[in-house]
Amino acid sequence: MSTDIRFTDFKSDKQPTWCPGCGDFGTMNGMMKALANTGNDPDNTFVVAGIGCSGKIGTYMHSYALHGGHGRA
Repeated sequence: MSTDIRFTDFKSDKQPTWCPGCGDFGTMNGMMKALANTGNDPDNTFVVAGIGCSGKIGTYMHSYALHGGHGRA
């Protein structure tokens, strides 16, 4: 794992469409900060999310992602 990983390395070019004040913003930012702090590389990161708005988290992060159906993450 590299120690040169930054929080911004996990940001994708897609802008979240969540409602203002939604807790998904904090969850995503917390995940990206934790991944960067532990030195995980975005190219070696896989995010699994369930159904609903929070399931789009993989779209908004620069990583591999699976948006599962019916909340079966």
